[in-house]
Parts: sequence; C-alpha cells; structure tokens
Amino acid sequence: RLYTWGAAMDSAAAFGTRGANCGNGARCTADSIARGVCPQGWHLPSYKDFSILYGNVGGIRIATRELKASLGFHGSNKNDYVFSAAPAGYRSSPGSYYSQDDGAYFWINRETGDSSAYSARIYDGGTIRANTHYKGDILTDWYFAELNIYDKSIANSVRCVRDTVPGDPTITPISWRNML
Repeated sequence: RLYTWGAAMDSAAAFGTRGANCGNGARCTADSIARGVCPQGWHLPSYKDFSILYGNVGGIRIATRELKASLGFHGSNKNDYVFSAAPAGYRSSPGSYYSQDDGAYFWINRETGDSSAYSARIYDGGTIRANTHYKGDILTDWYFAELNIYDKSIANSVRCVRDTVPGDPTITPISWRNML
C-alpha cells in the first residue's frame, strides 16, 4: 500500500492539521516517536532509524544493493539483511504512479513544514551508459539510497520499527515490519 503523510501518521494530519500524532500538537521532529498506522508495539521510523540502517549495511552508496527485494528491481542484490524493499514507487498528488520498477519510498516520522516531510528512498535505475572524460563510455550501475524531503500529498510505502524495551533481551534494537 501507499500512504499519504497524513494517512501514514493516522492522525488529524490526514485532514491538514500539523503535529501528526507526535504529542500535544507538536510538529514531528528528529527525536519524535510516532506510532501512525503501525500496530501496537511498533512505530514509524525516524530519520535516525534509517540513518543507522543505511550505516549498518555499509552506507548510502550500497544500501540499495543490500536492502532491495530479490524480485522486481533491476539487477541483483544480496539481501543479507532480509529488509526486502519492494519497488512500489510512489503516487503523485494528482494520482499518477512513478518508479514502480526501480524505487522504494518510505515515510519517516519527521516533518519539515506544513506541506513536507522526510522520506527514505532506495533506488535502482539499472545499468546505464556513463561517459567519462578519461575512460569514454562505460557501463555502470545506477543505484543509491537517500533521505530526502517530499510533499506530504504524495503517497509512499510505510515500514514500521519495533519499539524497544530497555533490558528486554527478546527485542532487538531495531526490527522492521512491512505494512501491507
């Protein structure tokens, strides 16, 4: 499924009110925890959660190769981390769909204004022909991961992060869940 920011936050933000479920009408910031559409015991990932994820798999340059699903994307992947990001793309506010074969976009619980919020992007554009000054035409893989700002009216996927309980050895620090 693809969710607008307000639907992902599962709050009054779906109707234009800011402060999407971050407590006391406050704007969602870098340190906010928001459950949104995630089930009990889970929350929408923060900017920090995705930064840690990207760092743990080797950085933004190779995160796509490490985190993308085995099927659907261009090229091959390792999927050692079983994140299995599917190339669902996104839906624009007028209702057109984009990047369904090469991009996964996930809402992050951090707003940047009344009409924008962060999203994590995992993108694989396949193999492209790059012209370099010294080597001439070469084939190269065009993939990357990023954290970027998008309009809240577009629709992205949602991944949930398991809440941690201090001292509970049965809960890993970061566990991810796909919302369907």
